[in-house]
Formats: sequence, C-alpha cells, structure tokens
Amino acid sequence: MTAAGGLTALANAVGESLQTVTNWRKRRFPVAQCKAIEAASGVSVKRLRADWATYWPDADGVHATSSAVETA
Repeated sequence: MTAAGGLTALANAVGESLQTVTNWRKRRFPVAQCKAIEAASGVSVKRLRADWATYWPDADGVHATSSAVETA
C-alpha cells in the first residue's frame, strides 16, 4: 500500500507488525482494522473489503477523518 507510505508505514500507523499487515494483504483485511487502515492510507473500505456494505452500509466512499475503528 503505497498510499500509506508503504507497508511498514501502514503497520506502524495501525499498531501492527509488518508480517501481520503483509498477511492481511495476501488474505483479507480484518473488519476491526479497516477504518484505521482507511484513515492511515486513504484507501476506502470499499476497496479493502468486497463485503464492505455489510459493516459500513452508510460508507459513501469519502475517506475516514478519524482513526476510530468500527467492529462488527
């Protein structure tokens, strides 16, 4: 995720290890971290998860302005 300044910068921004973030990228971004990832990287939850509407039905594609994390 170059939008966040690279995977290491993203990992630091969301308080996770580089290995964890790399695994998310290979598999699937966890719901509990998507809003923090969106805030850190500017990448919309719509791009992070195909099932975004299940968790954020009011997401309009505007990037998060806070780092609050929503959980399902």
